[in-house]
Amino acid sequence: MWWFDLWDEICRRDKLVAVVDGKELRHSTETIRQKQQVYRRLKKIAMGLSEVNVWEWLSQIKGTAERTNYSKLVCDWNILGELADRPLITIGAHTHSHPNLK
Repeated sequence: MWWFDLWDEICRRDKLVAVVDGKELRHSTETIRQKQQVYRRLKKIAMGLSEVNVWEWLSQIKGTAERTNYSKLVCDWNILGELADRPLITIGAHTHSHPNLK
């Protein structure tokens, strides 16, 4: 869940440096508006990377390969089973890139 790690890192800082295509991009992230703009820019870049590459890239931004545990933000199989048994709930799938599956 790299997108949470990215947002948390942006929120922790007033300035952020990201290397893209060998170029160092410096971003001011002092205000919430700046943080949101930088997040949108960097998210677009991250969406174009493979899962492995996005974590390597994010490690460079963060200065560490350590990942935050966001497991409490997602359902486990037991909770999904309980939800699936409810008549008003439908469980489906979602992707990050929204590919055309036709």
